[in-house]
Amino acid sequence: MRVVIVGGGPAGCFAALRILRGRPTWRVTVIDRRGGQVGSPRGCAFCAGVLSPEVTRGLERLNLTLPKELVLSWISGIRWYTPDMKSIVYRPPGGALPTVSRGGLSGVPSFDHWLRDEVAAAGATVRQATVSAVDWKEASWRVQLSEGQTIAADKVILAHGLNGPRVEGEWERVVRYAPPKTGRAIQAEVVVTQAVPTDEVLVFSGFHPGLDFVAVTPKGLGYATLTAIGEGAGHISTGDMLASEPLQSYLRSGFPMECGCRPRYVETGGWVSAAHGLLVAGDLFASRFYKNGIGSAYYTGTAAAEAVMENYGQRYLDAVARRFRWDNRVARLLFSMCRRIGGHAGMNRIVRRSYLKDRLGPMAWAVFLGVEPYGRIARKLLIGGWS
Repeated sequence: MRVVIVGGGPAGCFAALRILRGRPTWRVTVIDRRGGQVGSPRGCAFCAGVLSPEVTRGLERLNLTLPKELVLSWISGIRWYTPDMKSIVYRPPGGALPTVSRGGLSGVPSFDHWLRDEVAAAGATVRQATVSAVDWKEASWRVQLSEGQTIAADKVILAHGLNGPRVEGEWERVVRYAPPKTGRAIQAEVVVTQAVPTDEVLVFSGFHPGLDFVAVTPKGLGYATLTAIGEGAGHISTGDMLASEPLQSYLRSGFPMECGCRPRYVETGGWVSAAHGLLVAGDLFASRFYKNGIGSAYYTGTAAAEAVMENYGQRYLDAVARRFRWDNRVARLLFSMCRRIGGHAGMNRIVRRSYLKDRLGPMAWAVFLGVEPYGRIARKLLIGGWS
């Protein structure tokens, strides 16, 4: 059986590893457009922060051990700021969560590069190339590379990401693919002062009109990942945002940005049918709203791999819809609530005096670190359940 996976990011690599663990005799080829040089623009996969428990458990299931040199810091708490409320600080019981880089920091090992090396070590063929088209011809898939070569495949998993080059061809018509609705985020690797705790995520809500939040995730080595998300992210200058309060209290003077970009993220999931053994994984199909993209990549990548191995594509599509569609609707309500609390002094006073005051810390941790589904977070917020 010949399987081609387009995209060597987390979704593609997790899919490849799951297939190689379950079907070691299958021929798996992973095609990735990015180079292997750490810190190069082609090696950057847009900065990432925290690995959720879902990801670390997933690595264990795939018999992988995260190397110590990939872990830049350990996150054990969150500090949430709003303009009219004192900061909410929460440190949950249990272990800390590791942070990694996906290739944006010069000289820093990349999580994505390590995953691709593990895929190659497991027996897959990993090629650096750009896929220009995927077509269904003569009862097999034909994967066309930009250099002119064509690879025949019995099964294909497309996991090249929302922010990668578009893959042309008849595949969209064959599987009736409709891409997800997307928004723009602001991402940057910034240089921070010693005032930023190395084990806490800082979240600012209500300070920047048009943004649901700005988060600063420490990476160690004097760096942090800055993430800003909201309807206005596509119109706000990164420089103006970095120069605003309260961010200036935590950024080093001068030029604090190592690198920056405006990647797309999933707002609502896409749609695709299961046809002829081609499946779509990663954020090309669905992802958790705003946070824990690597966790979503693990879920969709391994689920797509199992569907390919067992020939139950429709069950995969139904499972992804159940996992993300309703949960992301709840997420939009939660972020709307946070936005209203952060921007309205009266609501701040009400919350400070209500039963919710002791639940906002656990909620912020679960939301911004991606450790629980949004539906479970909303249930615990309303009826309790956090210890």
